[in-house]
Amino acid sequence: MKAWITLCGVLAVASVAAWAAGPAAAPLLQWDRTLWLQQPWTLWTASLVHLSAAHLLGNLLTLG
Repeated sequence: MKAWITLCGVLAVASVAAWAAGPAAAPLLQWDRTLWLQQPWTLWTASLVHLSAAHLLGNLLTLG
């Protein structure tokens, strides 16, 4: 259980950092079916991109 809570915390911090980076960072983090071979990290970072604060809050509530 402790590992799950730690993972949720890490994802929450990473999500807030991605959100704080602003809209300019979103294209580099969002998954795009035409670009994923050139940007494979988006398979993981797409979960960190939130379109609004409500979207972020909803995802965080789902984790807990």
